[in-house]
Amino acid sequence: MQKKSSEQKHQEIKSTGFGDSVEKVFRKTGIDKLAKAVLGEDCGCENRQELLNDLFPYKKYNAPTDEELDTIDWLFTQARNTISGSMVKEIYSVYNRIFNDKLQPTNCSSCFKPVKQKLLKIHNEFNKKQQQN
Repeated sequence: MQKKSSEQKHQEIKSTGFGDSVEKVFRKTGIDKLAKAVLGEDCGCENRQELLNDLFPYKKYNAPTDEELDTIDWLFTQARNTISGSMVKEIYSVYNRIFNDKLQPTNCSSCFKPVKQKLLKIHNEFNKKQQQN
């Protein structure tokens, strides 16, 4: 029986900027594992990815509705060890509409991590706008 590679387990998330594309290439070629082996878990890859995405975005996202912002706020206002299945579905629904994607809800935490990271950017951006007003 053939083992699935970690790349096959993860749903492919559409790149929102150059940083996402670089990360995908690094993951597929194994450079990400080499960097973590040499530099440690906190190798700066996420910071590089975020910086490149901010500098070279591919396209804008759809503005979240007030209800979607409430869902995103719920996700980040408290530390959560678990999220119910219905809430996972709602989070993916919000993510898919905002980012024009078609990801299926999953209980896989490593698959959920990039979804959560992108929603955190939305959360931070809209909180910053509210604080400026």
